[in-house]
Amino acid sequence: MMKKATTALLIASMALAPNYAMSMGSSKVLPEGTRLYLKLDQHVSGKRGDAEPGDIVPCSVWRDVDLQGVVLVKSGTRATCKVESVKHANIAGIKGKIVLAALDTRTVDGQVLQLTGGYNKEGKSRMALSISLGVLVFLPLIFITGSAAELPVGTVIDVYSGPDMPVAVNAGSGNMPTISLGGMASPFSADVVLDDFMVPNAKPEVFKIKISNAGAVSSGYVIDNVNGKPIDAIALNMVAPQSAAKDGMIGTVGIKTLSKHFQKGINRFEVAFTENGQRRAAEVILNIQM
Repeated sequence: MMKKATTALLIASMALAPNYAMSMGSSKVLPEGTRLYLKLDQHVSGKRGDAEPGDIVPCSVWRDVDLQGVVLVKSGTRATCKVESVKHANIAGIKGKIVLAALDTRTVDGQVLQLTGGYNKEGKSRMALSISLGVLVFLPLIFITGSAAELPVGTVIDVYSGPDMPVAVNAGSGNMPTISLGGMASPFSADVVLDDFMVPNAKPEVFKIKISNAGAVSSGYVIDNVNGKPIDAIALNMVAPQSAAKDGMIGTVGIKTLSKHFQKGINRFEVAFTENGQRRAAEVILNIQM
């Protein structure tokens, strides 16, 4: 009788515990086309004599890739890209261009994960200046060149996983039970609402940012960090009543105001507020084409 009561109590405890999961050495399938973010660990330059097609570019996984809370590719894992093509800056203000192709990285169980996709980076064109000067003062255009494409260390690019791959999870954990308490914290998230950008010929002037904050209703949301660098805080203009916090609030920020801190490609910024003297922030990721 005591054994049955103990078993029933254990089952009830497991049902009440948040996100209780027992490692059984199982596997999960990483679906084809899963997005990964890679960070360049080497500067890539399109100047003559620097990067050439076929050059290997060392990278690392920028953030964990997880499926239902289980990490399948860990941040910091080494990855590789290669220089697919290089177009050098040329006379008459023609800009340069670099194309990177993603190759592979490794899953948490050590398997090689094939990657697809890559990144196109263009330099700055001076062609308009060249043409203007050529027309006005008849300068030989050969003396004016465009700029080479440059990808500094830390540039983040998005790529995609290859064919479906079963990944052994919790390998080497000794089958210890794991309890996640993450769901007990008050969630705070921020996402850009893209609806206005989907309208043909639309020219939005503001980013609309939906903020979900299940904690105490807060004002004073700001953007104070862009691409890992602190900036002077940009206050969000809250356009939805704060009573709607449980369904998400909307804050806006001028596109021109924020975009001057952006670079072409993957950008990230933090929406933050202060609660009980502590800064809390949610990260937003955007792929910007300029």
